[in-house]
Amino acid sequence: MPPVKKVVVKRAIGETMEVPAKKIKKIRTDNKVEKKVKIEIDGTEKTLENLEVTNEHVAKCVDAILQLTEKNAKKHSLLSNDSKIFLQVNCIKTPKVAQLNLRLYLPHTLVGPNDEVALIVADIAKGRRQDYEKTIDHWETKFQQCGVTQIKDILPMNKIKTEYNQYEMRRKLARLYDFFLVDGRIAGHVTHCLGSTFRRFATAPVPIKLNRDNLKEEIDFGLKKVTLTIHGRGNSHNVQVATTSMTRENIIENVIAACEQIKKKYPGEIDNIRSILIKPQTGLSVPVYYSIKNKNQVQVPIVAPKRPKAFKTVEGELSTIEGDVKVKVEPGGRVRVIKKRGIKDTDNKEAKEIKVKKMKKETSITKASKKNIKRKIKKENNK
Repeated sequence: MPPVKKVVVKRAIGETMEVPAKKIKKIRTDNKVEKKVKIEIDGTEKTLENLEVTNEHVAKCVDAILQLTEKNAKKHSLLSNDSKIFLQVNCIKTPKVAQLNLRLYLPHTLVGPNDEVALIVADIAKGRRQDYEKTIDHWETKFQQCGVTQIKDILPMNKIKTEYNQYEMRRKLARLYDFFLVDGRIAGHVTHCLGSTFRRFATAPVPIKLNRDNLKEEIDFGLKKVTLTIHGRGNSHNVQVATTSMTRENIIENVIAACEQIKKKYPGEIDNIRSILIKPQTGLSVPVYYSIKNKNQVQVPIVAPKRPKAFKTVEGELSTIEGDVKVKVEPGGRVRVIKKRGIKDTDNKEAKEIKVKKMKKETSITKASKKNIKRKIKKENNK
């Protein structure tokens, strides 16, 4: 007898079952979405359902992650005790999107007492030859009045363009600070200016509104945000949600809050999420959520990119062509000429008659020239 193929099914932490592959049965509901799987083990049937996010299960996962990090810290004593904790989101169908940044709000900030925060602001006096020290002094005095103490350095836009215009300097800037905040009015310009070399070594700067009256609350709110960058190059995305220096209760609250927001904001929402895992900086990951849905039941989510307000088609009259003619200019640069039909116009009739006469003259000239050429050929042959 050939050996029976077996499948290892993971249900929770430390629970694995070897099951014959032929005995796995799937249950379909009326809306054709798989919610349960029946498995026969030693003649007894057991049902496996989707692994949902609950407080008890998340607490077990966090305890397991903290134990793993403690073991790794004992093995590698040179490493710092403060290590990062991530959430890994695995989707069923890879979304069609250029790049999407999802802002997740956490109840507890990731900024520690030894972390350094930099704020990127717009220049008060525009121009590369202008002195950017005035903008630094302006914001330092403003922060002192409002009682803001989290910001270590202020980086004006002019300083970034002049001092960090090379790739090596941008990499150093990314490693110089732990967190970056940016004025929301120049957030798009900053990401374009820093480029991909900065994004490889640092998280994307979080935009905040500096025109608010209460700057301290706005900066505290911005430091509690994390960015989940979604791309169309794979089915796995990571985001930091906690550190090991935080308390156990704070880590659990951050993980639950991030999971609830990911389920709503992720492309395709919860229907397109296969699993959510808690992942330490080094070591194995632990599942918080898992879905047994069939991938054929999920459509590929398509996320249209955000366009500026001026990204519209413009229509107007065209004066270079006679008659009632309009032109459409699309945002991509395509130009379309539209002629209206069913309108009787005497000017158009006259123009058409002139064109017909010209065509007749050209055809008559071509016929006469052909006859002349034939005559010349006959004379040469007779000679």
